[in-house]
Amino acid sequence: MLLIVLWPTSREPRSAASKRRSASLSLYFWSVFSNGGFFMSKPKKIAASVGIASGHATAQAMSGAVTRPPDDHPVYSFIGRVTSDWSHFESQLDGIIGLLAKTDAPVTACLTGQYTGAHPRLNAIIALLTVRGSAQPHLKKQIGKWNRLSPKFQQLGERRNRIVHDPWLMDMETQEPAQHIRMPKSNRRYEIAARDYQRIKGTIADLKSLAEEVRSLRHALIVALEASHRRQLRAPVPTRR
Repeated sequence: MLLIVLWPTSREPRSAASKRRSASLSLYFWSVFSNGGFFMSKPKKIAASVGIASGHATAQAMSGAVTRPPDDHPVYSFIGRVTSDWSHFESQLDGIIGLLAKTDAPVTACLTGQYTGAHPRLNAIIALLTVRGSAQPHLKKQIGKWNRLSPKFQQLGERRNRIVHDPWLMDMETQEPAQHIRMPKSNRRYEIAARDYQRIKGTIADLKSLAEEVRSLRHALIVALEASHRRQLRAPVPTRR
């Protein structure tokens, strides 16, 4: 059995309404977490929200019953797909970092293995382009294209994090998935929210699209590096006097 205790965030004298809200909250969480599931007062909706108002914890029950999905629930295959695709995406970025840093894969992994997520890898690529671009103008021209990807990295990374890190639940009546949303920084809220597979499929599709953009930019980098190398070969070799 899971016990949750919430304290008021304010030391000011509490009104009668506030005390009633806190009492309701205690009863709510007792019913929510008893018997291994989340049990709400209205059975036909799969949503519950908990907010913070006037410095005191408040809650509103809005649904039937949800519990942890069984081991064979199809939602797990979607979570695994997002996790795997994102790992491949980060590996793709690692290869570009190695290309610009002129390091082989094991050495590159020593560096990128210390990064958390895709966005620090994007920052590393932009930094390397800035340094290399000072001597190779063709590379400097690529910086703006990579900078424009930053919002996509942030938004898609947050969607990936919510899929992977927020606990998954299941409507005990319909078997449909739900999630326990716990104050993500992109949208501060605390709730049990219904989820559908289209939402996850959309994240998978958007990640595939972003990976294609990165692949195209990688090809442009290779072309620029090869052009720079050819110019260096054609440059006259200085002679000693």
